[in-house]
Amino acid sequence: MKLIKRLSITVILLFALISMEAIVLVFATGASINTITAPILSNLDFLWLLTKSNLHAGIVEVINQPVLIIGHSASSTQDFQSALYYYPVNSILHVGLAWLISIRITTHRSRPHKYSFIAGCALFLVTINYVWLAACCGASPGWTFDTLFLNYVMSTDGTPIQHMDIYETAYQYMLPLQLVIMIVATMMIWRGLSSDSKV
Repeated sequence: MKLIKRLSITVILLFALISMEAIVLVFATGASINTITAPILSNLDFLWLLTKSNLHAGIVEVINQPVLIIGHSASSTQDFQSALYYYPVNSILHVGLAWLISIRITTHRSRPHKYSFIAGCALFLVTINYVWLAACCGASPGWTFDTLFLNYVMSTDGTPIQHMDIYETAYQYMLPLQLVIMIVATMMIWRGLSSDSKV
């Protein structure tokens, strides 16, 4: 019974996290959400055949296939102008985060919130989000901070403007920065989950 309750809370929290991210995208871009797609479902036959014939290539392809895309697309072209991309790995991390929050809620009913836990969850969400902005990201969606920085140095028509040299220098540090923030967030979540922590 306790497991069913925890699973139910996890599903509700997962929906809440994704909805919150979509709302932030809407406010940040000014574009409404009008398209939700699940690209991996339309490629299941190909992915299965590829995995059977070449396991390594199949796994790489599965990892690079979006499970879910939520965003705003132009009705004439169906191309996304802004979107959240949920790949298999960051989708699993979203589920894991929702599970941890449900554990915190069900285990510590008297005080389900702790500031370190809430801040850690927020930081962790930032590290596992991938965003597409048509004005700046012509190749693929990128990590939230990377995309925001790239959008800052690009003009609305997608041509480089001021500070592109700073972005090119900073780009090589984006993945290490993402990993560092993820580690810090994980430590904060761990501290928030511990029963003897007071913050």
